[in-house]
Amino acid sequence: METFQPPERFGVVAPQVYRSSMFHPVNFNFINGLHLKTIVHLSPEVTLRAVSSFIRDSNITLVHLGMKFWKPSGWAPICEDIVKEALEIVLDVRNHPLMLMCTSGLHQTGTIVGCLRRLQNRSFTSIIDELRSFAYPSHTRYANENFIEFFDVDLVSLPENLPAWFLKHQGITGDNDMSHESAEGTANKKPLPAYKKYGNRHNNTPLVEAWLKDNASIVREIENSIDSIEESAHSQSSGREIVDLSKYRNGLKEGKVVIVYNRPRNVNVLFN
Repeated sequence: METFQPPERFGVVAPQVYRSSMFHPVNFNFINGLHLKTIVHLSPEVTLRAVSSFIRDSNITLVHLGMKFWKPSGWAPICEDIVKEALEIVLDVRNHPLMLMCTSGLHQTGTIVGCLRRLQNRSFTSIIDELRSFAYPSHTRYANENFIEFFDVDLVSLPENLPAWFLKHQGITGDNDMSHESAEGTANKKPLPAYKKYGNRHNNTPLVEAWLKDNASIVREIENSIDSIEESAHSQSSGREIVDLSKYRNGLKEGKVVIVYNRPRNVNVLFN
């Protein structure tokens, strides 16, 4: 009688995307049932010879990022290059069905999934809850949680062939994308980075402007926000230091403004 035993810490990340620890021969029947096209191995350790043979015989592409990029990086539990490339592989539907795996199924894999959730604009609380649920009854490493929180999602270049579940979660479709282009005309000579094009958020804040058709309107919005901040700062008696906003005004004059993120009583302006 055949047995179908999943690997430890196996889970479904999204349709056609899975996660697990390093699997063993006892898991081969189960893995076969997933009809995997790609396995992304995130640990530096090599796979067992039997596992390597199984992957090769099953015509599965093994991407061993742990061996390719692994290097000491101070406090960080994983190299940013691994996270960036892993996420770009996961978000390319041509690689699906796909499975992420590492030796434990928790530390590297959990960190990658956490950063993916950041790209999906999930709340940080829900991200950590998911991470810890795979760690039970042991504990996650604080460094992993810290890395997820501070990972710069802007490093990730979204591929053209995004999966439907990612597009749906972002609330966009190809038609919406085309409507932006037709509305904006050819004003944008340079293509926007994918994270701006698809409405990704910075620190879970809504995007005010992602398409720069009319730079003057953005300048006015920033100036209004700065005026509001200054008035609010001067009227408060909390003893907090009033931030020098001259760099924002100078940036406006020099035409270096790229994008604006609007938060209550705050403004974050990115420059070229």
